[in-house]
Amino acid sequence: MYLDYLGAGTYDVEIDSHEQGKLKGLARNEGDAVSFADNELKVKGTISFEDTGAVLTVDESEWEEMAAGTVLEFPEKYEYPEQFSYSDISGLEFWFGSGAGAWRTVLYIHEDGTFEGEYLDSDMGSKEQYVCDFTGKFTEPVKVNEYTWSVKMAEFHYAKEPGTTEVRDGWTWHYEEPYGLNDAEELLFYLTGAPVSELPGKFTEWARGNGSALLPFYGLYNVNGRQGFSSHVKPD
Repeated sequence: MYLDYLGAGTYDVEIDSHEQGKLKGLARNEGDAVSFADNELKVKGTISFEDTGAVLTVDESEWEEMAAGTVLEFPEKYEYPEQFSYSDISGLEFWFGSGAGAWRTVLYIHEDGTFEGEYLDSDMGSKEQYVCDFTGKFTEPVKVNEYTWSVKMAEFHYAKEPGTTEVRDGWTWHYEEPYGLNDAEELLFYLTGAPVSELPGKFTEWARGNGSALLPFYGLYNVNGRQGFSSHVKPD
């Protein structure tokens, strides 16, 4: 079973059942379960994640090769890469925010370790905006264990000085520090497939893993702030 986390609780899924053939479709997190649908073969099911791997239970099927009630087990044994570089994550955005999307900090990291991002919040129904545009650079990653790499904040620059305000076109712009990178000194990158049970509780509170025993995306954890970012494919 191959799962590619697309963001917003959605996976691109390819399932090779060997004897029956391949299923391809999308899976979506729905509370405690992850629902799967192959619309071409008309197969629907539920995916659960255990410590030993993933399990697909087929709930509905119009495909003659696979009956409803079929249970398929797929061991998930990750072989973590020996090296980690910023080129591995340069096509992703790292997102930290409220579940409802009322506020967010988004971070984009380049192959040389430089980054830029923005923080955005607002008061509902008002013309008050709280923002921060920033740039910076991380040090070279240092391996902590097979699924964790540590970096330091080498540079950090604000486009506008935090604590200042200006009025433009009837809107009041309050320039803030970016929530999620508060007092950031050491940051930890967690590789896809990291065991969720061994990660800091504060990280998993923020960067929810959709019930998976293994992290379905790259994670970023601000050690001082105890704040966690999840990664998603950059939008077009």
